[in-house]
Amino acid sequence: MTATIGEDATFVCSALSNSHPEFHFLKWKSSKNVSNGSDPFEFVDFSKSKFREIREIARQHKGQRQVYTHRLIVRNVTLTDQAKYTCVVGNSAGYVSEHAFLTVLSLEGRSNVM
Repeated sequence: MTATIGEDATFVCSALSNSHPEFHFLKWKSSKNVSNGSDPFEFVDFSKSKFREIREIARQHKGQRQVYTHRLIVRNVTLTDQAKYTCVVGNSAGYVSEHAFLTVLSLEGRSNVM
């Protein structure tokens, strides 16, 4: 995902399941922001107005399975939002994850490297 400063960025995470899965979004810290013993990521805090989660209604798939979709919206992106993001989805059967990267471009259209 590429966004220019001030735009919104949207990540889509979907899962096919027989039962309702739990969704979690992680934002990975840059190596300079990780100290000994600390996690290299943080859970996305939806209480902050910066982030919004949209949970879509499950759609029927084949058999008993349904497709569950969640969206993570990063509002008004800044350079500090540039990072790797991970969607972790799971239920009693197990967990899976998928990674995505947000690259933020300056207003002049130049890429800013992490």
